Amino acid sequence: HPTFDNFYISAFKPINITLLNGFIKNSDKDKPFFTKGEFKGQLNIQGKTNFPIINGNFSLSDIRIPSFDALIKFADVDFSEKNIIIKDSNMDIAGSSLRVGAIMDNVLDMPMMINRLEINSNSINLDKINKVLKDQQSQTDADNNGSLFGAQLPPLVIMDGNIYANEFIINNLITNNSSAKINFTPDWMLTVPEISLDAAKGKVSGDMLFNFDCKVLRGHLCARDMKANAAATTMLKLPNEVYGRLNGDISFSTKGTSEKDFISNANGRVNFNIEKGRLIRLGSVEYLLRILNLVKGGITRLSLNSIVDIFVPYKTGYFNNLSGTIDIKNGVLVTDNVVFQGDNLSLYLSGKYDMSNSQTDATILGKLPKKLSGTLGPIGELSIHSLVDVIPGLGYMPESGQKPLVDVIPELDKIPVISLGGGKYRYFMVNLKGDLYGSDYVKDFKWINP
Repeated sequence: HPTFDNFYISAFKPINITLLNGFIKNSDKDKPFFTKGEFKGQLNIQGKTNFPIINGNFSLSDIRIPSFDALIKFADVDFSEKNIIIKDSNMDIAGSSLRVGAIMDNVLDMPMMINRLEINSNSINLDKINKVLKDQQSQTDADNNGSLFGAQLPPLVIMDGNIYANEFIINNLITNNSSAKINFTPDWMLTVPEISLDAAKGKVSGDMLFNFDCKVLRGHLCARDMKANAAATTMLKLPNEVYGRLNGDISFSTKGTSEKDFISNANGRVNFNIEKGRLIRLGSVEYLLRILNLVKGGITRLSLNSIVDIFVPYKTGYFNNLSGTIDIKNGVLVTDNVVFQGDNLSLYLSGKYDMSNSQTDATILGKLPKKLSGTLGPIGELSIHSLVDVIPGLGYMPESGQKPLVDVIPELDKIPVISLGGGKYRYFMVNLKGDLYGSDYVKDFKWINP
């Protein structure tokens, strides 16, 4: 190989960086890598061309790289005998402004070894950055017949990285005071051993790992005092269904290149406990009865709504505690031990929910006090027995003979106690099948005991 012998590059005045486009391969061959910007500095190069030793410094300003939706506002870089040091830089990627500092080995070879990386930002939108990187990767993969970046080794290795952001947006969830430790190894493994952030009034911590080569994602996250709806929407694809203060954890693994893949290939387990909240489609008697659509036998919709509205003052969808364990199997949530405990209603839920299409196949067992009484004005006490009489199609389970109910339906024992009712309860069973966010997922609603 040819050698450099005290080869100097001096640019005391800014030079247009687009002059370097001829030396840089862009994924889009029809467009330049740089569209604007300047660089200046002084570099001394010695040694073989394939393994040069560089000393000096240079600075970049206003560098536009359209293929990465990136703008390097400024960067100051020093080359010493052993290290390349990015003393300070300010860059914008897909609308996220980053201050970046780094210490790298002064070895111009692939992969580039980054010994320490520090990224600070007021706001990082990972959703937008991820889209840009995916678009770039798709183009690069196509140019290299499916080989990621056209090489067996990654372009860089990160030994010790730290990311800090006042605001961090991931999967449309806005988090604050976010920090993460990262490292990226030559086998394309991105490890995030420490994650800490504030989200939805609570705190989240955990760790994650992503293999860029085989597209496998694994992780474990813990949530403390977080709003349940935010967690259920982001992690379980259950938007606007459960509210309250969440404490829980999730362990998961998945694989793919798109959100659809990640959902359908997801496996793992969720443990949760939610306090003082509300369950909308699964925990409200009035909601379930309306969905059942019992308008037949001469009863009008207005009459049905008037009857169902009797339940509303009791807030049957509200709970003191909702807890359980959910297994995730190939994108389907599966459980047999979710329990709901409220003042006027307790429930036991079991079944399945497909995160990709909202299809549910589940059973709800519940109990109410035999007499719901309170401040109902002229209505006075509500007798569930009379409710059965006036709504056709809302009936009892078949007679079970002299056997105790718990022998006929053992799961009744799993329904939590309720504080009201004086020990006299009415049990019921609801079978669900269909789109949880549709209008016909309640297939029947039966009282178990008269």
